[in-house]
Amino acid sequence: VDETNVCKEFSDLIFLKNTHFKSFERSRASGRPWEMSSFGEAKMEKLCEGRAHEWVQYNRTQLSRIYPKGSRVDSSNYHPVGAWAAGCQIVALNFQRPGRPMALTHGRFHFENGGCGFILKPRGMREPAAGEGGGEGGASGRSVHAR
Repeated sequence: VDETNVCKEFSDLIFLKNTHFKSFERSRASGRPWEMSSFGEAKMEKLCEGRAHEWVQYNRTQLSRIYPKGSRVDSSNYHPVGAWAAGCQIVALNFQRPGRPMALTHGRFHFENGGCGFILKPRGMREPAAGEGGGEGGASGRSVHAR
């Protein structure tokens, strides 16, 4: 790719850094909006069941990627709805296997928002909670204009 043809504002926007998740407390104290942590489906389900409020709050300001467990050698899928409800941004599925999880994914990303494959989080997950600022670690808005 010829990097001289990439708009700097766009390039600055899409930078992500993979970061190992240590704890909710550490993420609140030092997490940055451009950092992304990956979680296996079992960890995601455990967080949804045991620490749902903290998990949702984490996903308001941090990026999370959920992936199927490696033992799914038949390319089966977990149900993505729990991850979506918690605000997880990237919910990976095995596209080789049709079924209910893929039908839900197709319906959600094909029919919502004009079929562009991107859906905004609900307003309540995009705005700072009461008492939070919209600073570097918060959910502040930024505009980028592309030509």
